[in-house]
Amino acid sequence: EPTNHLDLEMRHALSMALQEYAGAMVLVSHDRHLLRSVTDQFLLVDQGKVSPFNDDLDAYRNWLMQPKIETTGTVTEPPDNKLLNKKALRQQQAEQRKRLNPLKKEIQTLEQSMQNIEQRIQNIEADLALPDMYQAANRQRMEELSRERAELGGQLQQIEEDWLHKNEELELLTLEIAR
Repeated sequence: EPTNHLDLEMRHALSMALQEYAGAMVLVSHDRHLLRSVTDQFLLVDQGKVSPFNDDLDAYRNWLMQPKIETTGTVTEPPDNKLLNKKALRQQQAEQRKRLNPLKKEIQTLEQSMQNIEQRIQNIEADLALPDMYQAANRQRMEELSRERAELGGQLQQIEEDWLHKNEELELLTLEIAR
């Protein structure tokens, strides 16, 4: 994670250096702001393959949330309609929703928290980018904003980790239900 240990000025310097770099490089980061500001192309690594991802980070997050069923190469027979009547099918679907919905709600809550924190970080960074902020009279405010930015960065990282774990749980549960 290239920005975990950096203060705001160093993060900005890193971002500028990466934007000016003429060569090609692969950047792996959870820092969405950094990714949005320095990347020209996103690549998707999935099931042992790398392919271009022709969309933005929000679309990637949505892609992650979609249940994925790994193909095993075996053909499964459709269930015998005589055995599964409509009532049993509805009950089965309701049970599946009951198992999946709490995880989906937790994921949505985490996503909302991430968006709120990202918005606050953007506001702080905009304030810190003002030239007047670095005058002696505003030193205390600048330090407060810098501390808050650092705290929010830590919170955002923890929420993103929780979000990834919940998505993994959802994917595993979806696969389990599909079996």
